[in-house]
Amino acid sequence: MNRDFSFNTTIMIQSDLEIIAKFSRPIVLVGMMGAGKTTLGKALAASLGWDFVDSDEEIVKTSGISIAQFFEEKGEGSFRTLEREVLETLLKQGPSPQVISTGGGAFAQEETAKVLLQNSLCLWLDSPVDLLFERTKGSDRPLLKNKDPLEALKTVSEQRQSAYACAQIRFKNNYTDETIALEAMIKDIASYMISHPFAGA
Repeated sequence: MNRDFSFNTTIMIQSDLEIIAKFSRPIVLVGMMGAGKTTLGKALAASLGWDFVDSDEEIVKTSGISIAQFFEEKGEGSFRTLEREVLETLLKQGPSPQVISTGGGAFAQEETAKVLLQNSLCLWLDSPVDLLFERTKGSDRPLLKNKDPLEALKTVSEQRQSAYACAQIRFKNNYTDETIALEAMIKDIASYMISHPFAGA
């Protein structure tokens, strides 16, 4: 297992990583776009020596078209079905532990959330809307093409709060520094696993 300690780890963080690495269940990151799921997910996986998978990228590979095109041609209902099927497949791949980043709307789907909660450790990356907007503005995401993208982002975030809150861990990602955010997230995961020793079994 090759671990990347390229970020400035402390002895405590390395100890926390050892705690997390003992567990075999996947860690699934959920939350709004711009919350840091991909960035922190890749860094966490590298630190643990685990595989990282972006479920949106897997959906594109499976369907052969972009997510925006899929929505336009086949509708959200078909997309959510495929999204759940892709995540179910990823969760069954084992035994290699992995970190999985999900699309912003995945965990807001009841059946998908149920599958994730039963088969992985779900971590909600919770960031303020203004910070989400700063991180994503200028991108080509459909939600941001609204006449008032900040308000649209706020509305969707509020609609999904209750779903995200079902995740086993809530990590408040208010950080602008990736290394600091990663260390704080690692501490939160390790603390949860210490208090819930069978969570990753």
